[in-house]
Amino acid sequence: MYRLVFEWGNRYRGSDNCDEDVLEGLQPHPNLKELQILKFMGDQFPQWFMNLTSLVELRVADCTRCRELPTLGQLSSLQHLYLTGLENIRSIGLSFYSTTLKKLSLEGMKNLEEWKDAPEMMSTAGEVHVMDVFPMLEKLSIRDCPRLTTIPTPSRFPSLDVLEIEENCHVLLAEKVLTNITTLCSLDLRGAQRLNFDWALGLASSSSLRHVSLRGMYGAKSLPHQLQCLTTITSLSLFGFGAIEALPDWLGNLASLDELILHYCPNLEYLPSVDAMERLKLRRLEIEDCPLLKRRCTPQSGSEWPKISNIPEHRIDFRGTRLLLKL
Repeated sequence: MYRLVFEWGNRYRGSDNCDEDVLEGLQPHPNLKELQILKFMGDQFPQWFMNLTSLVELRVADCTRCRELPTLGQLSSLQHLYLTGLENIRSIGLSFYSTTLKKLSLEGMKNLEEWKDAPEMMSTAGEVHVMDVFPMLEKLSIRDCPRLTTIPTPSRFPSLDVLEIEENCHVLLAEKVLTNITTLCSLDLRGAQRLNFDWALGLASSSSLRHVSLRGMYGAKSLPHQLQCLTTITSLSLFGFGAIEALPDWLGNLASLDELILHYCPNLEYLPSVDAMERLKLRRLEIEDCPLLKRRCTPQSGSEWPKISNIPEHRIDFRGTRLLLKL
């Protein structure tokens, strides 16, 4: 068997059940590769978890009674872990760390407050060593974890390539991560206008950052000034800038930028100046759900059309129809 899903029906949270006994008696074959546990109402997971030494992917969702996670670090083949809606988990401890994990997603963990860092260890020669808590982790996604403020020092994730911090996460979490990480290739950030620190400072020294996506800033009237520091990015996506009317000319200083994506910016009318757009050297432009700007980008007649006419590929959504031009 390659993949197995255990899913319980909807019940009252306080109802009597024997979920733990049931799941304990459903021990799968140790060679199982993928496992999902959904709406399990036990307080703890079964002992047979530690026997799944071939497990590559684990999804645990809406297990709202669960108070602690199994010792996932002992799953020697685990690469993808998705934890969603575990509302009773308050702390992630050292037994959670994995030397094989490549993708980790924490979502809807409303009461999670602490993700413990690895302790420093002193060698016999007096040297201080700190283990990399996830040495193979490439993608970390944290979403809707409003109380989480403590997280391992980002240097403990030496292979981290993609970071997503989205929807209802604490400002201190973003500050801890973004001011101490220099290895990212891709950053997806929601609500950057709430961040009262220079979140791009650590990233500016990174030569690897290529893709930045900023989302959910509906009341923002301007782009975050920190973007000016990110001169190595090649792709910039802006979603939900509801109050911005014009993109700044300093955008033209992002000399490496070759892709610009604009979605759901209902008041946006103007791109940067002609000179700034020429400095950008864009190869691809996408505009969707930006009605005022789309009108001004009408081929031949729109006031913004001269700024984009030489871009090799641009996708513009006109009233439900998409215009795709490749030059």
